[in-house]
Amino acid sequence: MKTPFRIAVAVLLGAASLSAAAAVTATLDRDEIAPGETVELLLQRDDRSGGDPDLAPLKKDFDVLGSSSGSSIQFINGHMAAKRELHLTLTPKHSGKLQVPPLSWGGEQSQPLELSVTDSAAGGQSGAQPGSQAGATAGSQHVFLTTSLDQPRPYVQSAVVLTVQLHVDVQLYQASLELNGNGDLPVQQIGKDRQTSEMNNGHRYQVIERKYLLQPQRSGTLSLDGPVVEAQVADASRDPFGNAFGGMFNATRPLRLHGDPIQLEVRARPAAATGPDWLPAQQVNLEEAWRPDNGAVHAGEPLTLHLRLAAHGLTGAQLPDLSTRLVLPDGLKAYPDQAKLGTDLQSGELVGSREQDIALIASRPGHYELPDVHLSWWDTRQDQQREAILPGRTLDILPAVGAAAAPAPQSSVQPAASAGVPA
Repeated sequence: MKTPFRIAVAVLLGAASLSAAAAVTATLDRDEIAPGETVELLLQRDDRSGGDPDLAPLKKDFDVLGSSSGSSIQFINGHMAAKRELHLTLTPKHSGKLQVPPLSWGGEQSQPLELSVTDSAAGGQSGAQPGSQAGATAGSQHVFLTTSLDQPRPYVQSAVVLTVQLHVDVQLYQASLELNGNGDLPVQQIGKDRQTSEMNNGHRYQVIERKYLLQPQRSGTLSLDGPVVEAQVADASRDPFGNAFGGMFNATRPLRLHGDPIQLEVRARPAAATGPDWLPAQQVNLEEAWRPDNGAVHAGEPLTLHLRLAAHGLTGAQLPDLSTRLVLPDGLKAYPDQAKLGTDLQSGELVGSREQDIALIASRPGHYELPDVHLSWWDTRQDQQREAILPGRTLDILPAVGAAAAPAPQSSVQPAASAGVPA
C-alpha cells in the first residue's frame, strides 16, 4: 500500500523539477539609467524546447537595438543541463519608472523587472534638467532634445514650423535625427542644419538645430511621435585599454533618444472666411511690374506683366495661380510662363512665394481695360478675412508696325504699381 504513494510522490517531484528547469529567468545589468542610454536584458531558459521568445510586449516602452543568442551546458550532480540565452540591448522610449514586462518563451513566462529612467542616472550626475526656451525637453544631462512650435494652435492647411535642437556635451558617432509624419500631419525638413554652442548649467553644449514643416490636413487634435536620435557614444567602462592608446580603441555603446510627442490643436476654417480662397497667413503681399513700363506697344507685340505673390506662414506650393484670375477683353490674350515657387525661412518665419511672367498680346489696336483681381486670405494674427488687390489697368495698343494707323494716343501703358495689402 505504501509503494504507490512513493511512486506518486516521485512523479510529482520529477514534474516539479522539470517545471523549475524549464522556467524563464530575466535579469538586467542595471536598474537605473538616463534617457537615451541602453540596458542589457538577459533571458535564460531550458534548452529542451525550441522556438524564440515573444518580444512584442517590450515595444510599448523600449526599442530593441540589438540581440545575440547562445547556449551553455552544465553538469550538476552528474546530470547534464542545457541552457539557452538571449542577450538584448534595450533603450527606453521615455523617462519614468518602467517595467520590463513578463516575456513568454516556450510556454513559460519570465518575472517582471523594474527600470528607473531618470536624468540623474547618467554618469552619476545629479541636478535638474538643463533649461530651454523650447516647448518640450527630453533626454539626459549630457544629451537632450528640445522642440518648439511657432504656432501650437494652427488653422487647418496652414504651415507650422517645428524647431528641433539636439544638445550634446559628449562626442557622438554615426549620429542621425529622424522625424516621421503621417497622413494627417505630413513632415518635411526645411533649410539646412545650423550648429551653434551655448553654456547651460556650467556645461558647454554643442547645439544642432533642424527645422521641419508640418502641414495639418484636418482639424482636431493631431499628434506625432517625437524626433528620434540614434548614435554611438564613447563608453569608457567597456574600454579594455583604459584610453591608454589615446582613444584609438575606445569602445562605444548605442544611444537612442526619443523626443517628446508633438501635438497640435488644429482649428477648422472659420465661418467668417467666405472668400473663394483659403489662405491662412500672417501677411500677404501682391506686387506687379510691367515691361515695358513706358513707351508705345503695338498690336502683335508682347506686353509682360510680372506678378509676385508672397505669404508669411504658407509655402509657395499653396499660393494660387493668378494668371487664371485675369479677365481679358476680346482681342487680348495671355500667355503665362512657368511660375517660380519658393519656400524660405526669413528670421525664423516661413515665407512662401510665387513669381510669374504673363505675356499679353493684342491682336488689334485699340483701348483695353483690365479689371481688378481680388485675392482673399485669412489673417491668422487678427483672425479676420482680408483681401489683396491687383489694380485694374488701361492699355492703349497702337497698330502693328508697318500697318496704316491713326496717330498714336498720348499714352500707351499705365505706369507700374504695387498692389497694396490692407494693414
